[in-house]
Amino acid sequence: VPVLGTTACGLRQQIRDGKEGRLTTNPIDPEQIAENLEQIFAKPKVLDRWGKSAQKRVYKKFLIFNQLEKWLNCMGQVIN
Repeated sequence: VPVLGTTACGLRQQIRDGKEGRLTTNPIDPEQIAENLEQIFAKPKVLDRWGKSAQKRVYKKFLIFNQLEKWLNCMGQVIN
């Protein structure tokens, strides 16, 4: 499912604007939120593509296995 988030640091790393959803620069501006939501829901094909992109990105970058791999690579570099 595509998401609407803010440009806060952590969310910016997880959501690429126009690829997994939309990012809003002002989360308290109802007009900007409405505009972004309209862009998300206006085209069902885009909605589906963003959702699939979001799912792939989570699998590749944000699950425990990826974090473990990064940790082990870091430890390997320290040891060598």
